[in-house]
Amino acid sequence: MKVYQPKAFQPPCWTRLGGHFQTIFGSIFPIPNIRYDKRRRFFTPDGDFFDVDIVFACGKQKPYVVVCHGLESSAHSSHSLRIVESFAALDWNVFAINYRGCSGVPNRTLRTYHVGFTEDLELLTKTIYEDTEGSCTIYLAGFSLGGNIIIKFLGELGSTAYERRILGAAVACVPLNPFYCQPKADRGISKWIYVRRFLSSFKQKAEEQHNRFAKALDIQRLRKITTIGELDDYYISKVFGFNGKEDYYRKNGGEFFLPFVRVPLLVLQSKNDPIVDTEHLPCPQLFESLPIHFLYTEYGGHCGYFNGFFQPSYMAQELSHFLLFVNKSC
Repeated sequence: MKVYQPKAFQPPCWTRLGGHFQTIFGSIFPIPNIRYDKRRRFFTPDGDFFDVDIVFACGKQKPYVVVCHGLESSAHSSHSLRIVESFAALDWNVFAINYRGCSGVPNRTLRTYHVGFTEDLELLTKTIYEDTEGSCTIYLAGFSLGGNIIIKFLGELGSTAYERRILGAAVACVPLNPFYCQPKADRGISKWIYVRRFLSSFKQKAEEQHNRFAKALDIQRLRKITTIGELDDYYISKVFGFNGKEDYYRKNGGEFFLPFVRVPLLVLQSKNDPIVDTEHLPCPQLFESLPIHFLYTEYGGHCGYFNGFFQPSYMAQELSHFLLFVNKSC
């Protein structure tokens, strides 16, 4: 495979005001202009479901890309829509997943999703493969929590990803090592700006589920949770069968699955990310024998990559450019 040459992220000086500025303004601008063609519901073996929003390609035999969103986000968030828009511009089939409970419809069980929950991604990619009788080409793209799910999934598959017609992936702003990322997110300004919003959304869904799962869920304890660490230690670990948050982090951190990835992968990380730990990013030299391209930028914030009010999203463009490069190299 040829060496990928990324475009440099060089935002105007007035946008380099820090990670929070990049994160907040990058979540608002530019305003995406894309509409989905269809929503498809997938029923899971454990009696639940998740919804996928789809943009179909105009041409035949076009690649498929599955887009995975972040924590308490959806296929209709600004970040998701920009990524979808960038791939739709290539005339690819875009399948944007909504994790359980994230499509606007309550899910049926307490098992929603977490930083390493790959079951639904596996079902979706398997269905695409079967629907096309194996004639498809599948790529994965995601940000934040969704990026970690993708890395873990690729690590679990190893070289068998090729047999499933999954030929590459591109991710951004990934909490690769939850042991470092959780404490950073739970302190200072980040806790009050971002974590509080994440938890508010999660708790609202839990309140709606309380009447159906009162015996399994201590709603009073959940209401008192104020950090991601507490949520992971009590709710996520309990529902998904982990022995506390340390066990959960150890078994799901994307960094621990990178050595097993065998398909081309772009990992885009911003050094001024206010949520994800950037002091312990993987050393690229340790992965030189693998098809992994690490792209560390000085600016960008958390999934922001704000480049001006009317400029295209650098994050979305870079993810699509990399996978277009991989597709042309196949």
